[in-house]
Amino acid sequence: MLYEFDKLELEEAKQYFEGADTFFSAIGAKKSSVDSAETYQKVHRGYVTKLAGFAHECKVKHMLIVSSQGASSGSMFAYLKLKGQADEQLCKLNFPCFSCFRPGLLDRGLKRGFVEKAIGLVSTSMHVKDVAKATRIVAENFAADSPDNSGKNIVNYYDNSSIWKLCSESS
Repeated sequence: MLYEFDKLELEEAKQYFEGADTFFSAIGAKKSSVDSAETYQKVHRGYVTKLAGFAHECKVKHMLIVSSQGASSGSMFAYLKLKGQADEQLCKLNFPCFSCFRPGLLDRGLKRGFVEKAIGLVSTSMHVKDVAKATRIVAENFAADSPDNSGKNIVNYYDNSSIWKLCSESS
């Protein structure tokens, strides 16, 4: 699949984005699942910004991304730095609405690795289903606010507490 993203060009991508109002991205990979630091950077910054650029060219109105708590282009931690750089690049595309979700430790259920399980013992985690639910709620609310949101430039960041609040309010 990584190879397909490398080859993907706008003309081919148009079939996925034209006529769409919303683009969700939760692209990521465990460091142990990629073959090099270069591939890791492609996954966490390169592919998401490339796809978002295609979505923007196709006039998608709302970009939603699952990033990470602590994401910052100035971070000394490679992962948080990559996520922060991607967030900044996406924000600069000036989608009518950009929603960035920055949860802490994600609970992937049975797919959790050793480190995730260990950190989960001393830190609060959020189930991926809650993050997915919150992104859906935000996208639906944006779409319902106005059928034509193209003139706006709204940027929102959601941390754990705001994600949980969205989920609890919609129950």
